[in-house]
Amino acid sequence: MATAIILGARVGPDGASPALRRRTLAGADLLRSGRVSRIIASGGRGDYAPTEAEAMLALLVELGVDTSAIQLEPASRTTYENLANSKPLIGQGPVIIVTDWYHIPRALMTARALGIVATGHRASLKGTTIRRQTLAALRECIALPVYWWHLRRNGTGRPA
Repeated sequence: MATAIILGARVGPDGASPALRRRTLAGADLLRSGRVSRIIASGGRGDYAPTEAEAMLALLVELGVDTSAIQLEPASRTTYENLANSKPLIGQGPVIIVTDWYHIPRALMTARALGIVATGHRASLKGTTIRRQTLAALRECIALPVYWWHLRRNGTGRPA
């Protein structure tokens, strides 16, 4: 059975960001629909506690997900680290990376570079604005070639 890796997003002073909530809800929906049998919540600590993984765990429990179906990866700070740190937790079977639509190409490119065979699953757009989505997509227009270059050059998503 497949494993979902939910990629982290910001935790602010008021808790999980809308993006983190949308991604977590999409992961819970995959589990409820039977498309995955377990979830890896991946994300470390930013400026505010808790870690992104711990915030996802709390949201998943609120959504009625059994904790036995959830593994935490609470150390990562980048897309590359999300996937590199989650790789040992994956086990057998297909992987579905849960993130926002604009982030899927970079996440899949990174997974491929790490030897992870995966597909992407986008979070809902509910609760976001066109402006926010446009700015995020523009950011990815810069991040995607930068990640590609660094993955080709030194095997990571960051400068050597």
